[in-house]
Amino acid sequence: MMRPTRWRLILPRKNDGPMNMAIDEALLSSVGERTQPPTLRFYDWNSVWVSLGCSQPSSDLAADALRSRGWQVLRRPSGGMAVVHLYQLGYALILPSEDPCWQGDLASSYERLSVPLARGFEKLGAMVHLASPAEKAEFSANAPPLAGRSCFGALGPYEVVADGKKLVGNSQVRRRRANLQHGVIQLRGNQSPLVDVIDGCSEGDLAALRGYLITHVGSVEENAGRPIGIDEAVKAVAMAYADSFGVALEEGDLAPEECKLAESLVQEKYGQDSWTFRR
Repeated sequence: MMRPTRWRLILPRKNDGPMNMAIDEALLSSVGERTQPPTLRFYDWNSVWVSLGCSQPSSDLAADALRSRGWQVLRRPSGGMAVVHLYQLGYALILPSEDPCWQGDLASSYERLSVPLARGFEKLGAMVHLASPAEKAEFSANAPPLAGRSCFGALGPYEVVADGKKLVGNSQVRRRRANLQHGVIQLRGNQSPLVDVIDGCSEGDLAALRGYLITHVGSVEENAGRPIGIDEAVKAVAMAYADSFGVALEEGDLAPEECKLAESLVQEKYGQDSWTFRR
């Protein structure tokens, strides 16, 4: 399949967690049905949310600790483990399943789609690279037991790192006619606040996880050595995607039918305890 020369670019808006996941699924549907073009979407959160991977037990999180902080929980349609969405920029790329990006094995597609992320960060002044398989293994070699509850506690294939620290978490959802890769870019801070809402663990284990996340998770701002706003980050990463894949990005918005589907998905799926706490 020849890649379309134009992609839709959706600029970030603040939504709650269920709506952000519902929009991603609505885009996966419309791109798969060919009613909308390939789409690169950026997004933000209107408050602090903790997301669980699709198959992760909700018992990994402490309900009382979440409640006391005013943090809410969502479950992603993709795999992986927990993420606290704090000081982050979300992104989603939805392409037809025949697009060359998806050719080969899963790791190959992650590598192709990580290249523009790294190039975008370099435009912002960060010195980054894609983690090799050897670096991926070394990253988790001395991980504490609780690192397995955190998305940022391990490296996925060819994820972007700087000075040994993970800057991005990625995951994919694949369907018959379209595939999605979405993830989060840690603009500043790290993932250590997640420790405060992990449940059923000793103080020693929690302290070990906190130290691990502080030393193994970084941010684009930290590496670039300067403040970076969301608009600047979006521009750099979007340009890098356009340049890397030879496409033109046309700014657009959700179509009415996508808005309707997203609202329905919030009501019937992502906003329901039966989905969020199903495990």
